[in-house]
Amino acid sequence: MMPPHDLREDVLDEVRQLLREFRADETLLHAQARLVADLGLDSLELASAVISLEDRFAVDLVGVVDEDMTVADLLDAISSRRAPADVDG
Repeated sequence: MMPPHDLREDVLDEVRQLLREFRADETLLHAQARLVADLGLDSLELASAVISLEDRFAVDLVGVVDEDMTVADLLDAISSRRAPADVDG
């Protein structure tokens, strides 16, 4: 079973990739950065990012992600919804 740290790193890597895709300023990425206000994602980009993260990590984030959510909140949401059996790769 993969330790939670590795899952968080995987999520962070995916968020970094999404930020590059949306041309957001990746240098602003830190745990307390808000997805919209700080990282500059608009509502369509946020929705697209959520769908990508749901697909990548096999989680349901409907009704969980909002514009005030921080990167740390997003990591926690994905980690808490990820079943232990899902982490084997």
